[in-house]
Amino acid sequence: MFSDGSSDHVYRECGQAYQCYGMPSKCTQRSNCTVLLRVRPPSGTGWSASVASFELNWYRNADTSTGQYVAVGLSTDDMMGDDSVTECILGSDGIAIERQGLTFGQKPKTFGVRTVHMDGISDVKTRHSNGVLTCSWTRALQTRVNNMTFDLVKNQYYVMLATGPMDNDGELKHHKHDWVSNRAYNLSSTDRSRRSSRMTSGGQTSGATNIGGSIGRTTL
Repeated sequence: MFSDGSSDHVYRECGQAYQCYGMPSKCTQRSNCTVLLRVRPPSGTGWSASVASFELNWYRNADTSTGQYVAVGLSTDDMMGDDSVTECILGSDGIAIERQGLTFGQKPKTFGVRTVHMDGISDVKTRHSNGVLTCSWTRALQTRVNNMTFDLVKNQYYVMLATGPMDNDGELKHHKHDWVSNRAYNLSSTDRSRRSSRMTSGGQTSGATNIGGSIGRTTL
């Protein structure tokens, strides 16, 4: 079920049922995020103990334009390259879709995102309503793509967030705003601390220089 981002209970659950990450900086403490990622670690028994649940919200307020995206990346360092990316896209037709990607390149001019099929992603839901673009999905604790393994139990990950536009051909352009967590986190457990960050506008954040596919995309 989608959360109501305008309700304070969304933030009260941060550090309890959910890990929360957002931009601008320190917005989770102030309950006023423009972008809010909530991660619910595995719990209980059976299937729910083998997955983490993700919910990505972009509170666009009075912005009625289409052809926009919000994305989250999981990285073993605070630089782009070989990172797992989930894109929540509002197309020019007003339809919201979710897409998995893998970043490539180690230099700004070669950065890009390849669309991938990632086993272990399920229960995908998208919505655009009342100025809020939302994508939610569940992710197996261990996923593998292109001989790369993303293990939410054994490894810690930097969390990267970004928003940006699309061009007339539907390609994601370089983000306008981005954010990267101040350190790597284990996404399979919950602690009660609220997340701090560094964030700037215009794609100038140190590290997260191109979470959006400004070079275009290829499909694996």
